[in-house]
Amino acid sequence: VGNPDESSPTLIQEDTGERYVRQLAINMVERFGSYSNQNRNAHIDDVLPLLTPGMATWVSSQGQVYSDQYVGASTKVIVSRVEAFSDTSATVHVEVQQRRETQTETERIYRTGNVELINEGSGWKVSGLFWE
Repeated sequence: VGNPDESSPTLIQEDTGERYVRQLAINMVERFGSYSNQNRNAHIDDVLPLLTPGMATWVSSQGQVYSDQYVGASTKVIVSRVEAFSDTSATVHVEVQQRRETQTETERIYRTGNVELINEGSGWKVSGLFWE
């Protein structure tokens, strides 16, 4: 974080709550966005504990159909920042690089979006993922 043309001894100040929701958003986006149509939708199982019940229902409907023809993706969050933060809700901006592959082709795409989180009392959960 910061101006790449300036030398600075410190990064932006981020409290532990903001750091936690930012890391939770990164984990959800990278796990959910990295998949294979040959791994029995393990990417969905990986993120379900991070989600609200409503979000879990939607994510569960996004499974990959098994095929002998491989299709997969690897997703990496390359930019993240907390846009809004309170005791009960947060919004994290993410920019990702995704590499999509088939047996014959590879494609690299970039996406920008927001991850919405809520504090349910039992902890922070992802309640939405919105791509621009």
